[in-house]
Amino acid sequence: MKKNVFFAAVAAFAFMTALLSSCSSCTDKKPKGLVIETETDSLFMLNDSTPADLQTVVYEGFMPMDDGNIAECTLTITSLGWDQNGTYTILSTFSVDTATIRERDNGKKIVKKGTPKDSTAVLYHLVSDNKKPQITLMAHGDTALTKLNNQMMPASNNPKHKLLRKK
Repeated sequence: MKKNVFFAAVAAFAFMTALLSSCSSCTDKKPKGLVIETETDSLFMLNDSTPADLQTVVYEGFMPMDDGNIAECTLTITSLGWDQNGTYTILSTFSVDTATIRERDNGKKIVKKGTPKDSTAVLYHLVSDNKKPQITLMAHGDTALTKLNNQMMPASNNPKHKLLRKK
């Protein structure tokens, strides 16, 4: 008998909890103490992941090279989040004289903040495993990257010289 009364009480409690939660979702009033989602939470929601998930993001486009050539590039970045350190692989294709050159490089992606003109800018420093020169890219949200020169300014003024995130 005591077991039946206990189970009936648990069932009634579960029913009342479900009823109250469905009623509270019908109102426009927010309960006190509601935690508002932060910008960081929103970014992870856009990437459809959580901070602990390994992400792979691919960017494609044109990037100026240090020798003045323009390379068609595919950059693949793997990290725990778009604003976290990780690894990269870049495939570059460019022409010199009549030859087409394809290069592959990989290494570490190190995230830093700030340029002389924008203290909030997110920068990706690509440090090669193959002792190649370091590349610095400025992130435009998580949709585009622009190569920066040694003075931390865009290496090209051409708006087509960006790496765009592939969907």
